[in-house]
Formats: sequence, structure tokens, C-alpha cells
Amino acid sequence: MGWKELRITANSGISVVSGFVTGKGAAVALELGMVISVREWKDPKNDRNVQRLLEIMKERYGGNNEFSVRVLKRLPSSQGLKSSSAIVGGILMAYA
Repeated sequence: MGWKELRITANSGISVVSGFVTGKGAAVALELGMVISVREWKDPKNDRNVQRLLEIMKERYGGNNEFSVRVLKRLPSSQGLKSSSAIVGGILMAYA
């Protein structure tokens, strides 16, 4: 284990043109960040969806490490701020 904790800030965004019908949309980035803490140990308290994402990452990209993910600064959910994208992006950055 070469590190103890990694803190990542993943910024949010908003959709300005929905691509649902046409397949082409537009989004704008916001400097409103979600702060994620990642540690190199398995945490049984990981959110079910976060744990599934970590399992998929391990299956696809390998590695033997287990991770604990904690959200230290949350974005409001269901407000159109891309909070799900921010947490997934943060976890991907930590995994890389």
C-alpha cells in the first residue's frame, strides 16, 4: 500500500440541450465540486452502487486493491447538477 488517502474534487455540470430525442445535446461545466475520499482498503459500508462500480472496474481493468469511497462534500441529487456523473468520474480518477 503506497498511499493512505486520495481526495478528489469532481466538478458538476448542467444540461442545456437534451439529447434524448435527437442524440445530440449540450452541457455546461460548473465549478461546483463533489469531494470524494478514496482509501486503499475494503469498507463494508460502501454504498451498494459504488461497490458495484468498483467491482466492474476490477473486472475490466484488473488490480487486487480494495477501496473505501466516502463522499465528503455532496452535490444535491435530483437537481440536474450531474451529481451521479461527478461521483463516477471521481472514482474513475482514483482508480487510474
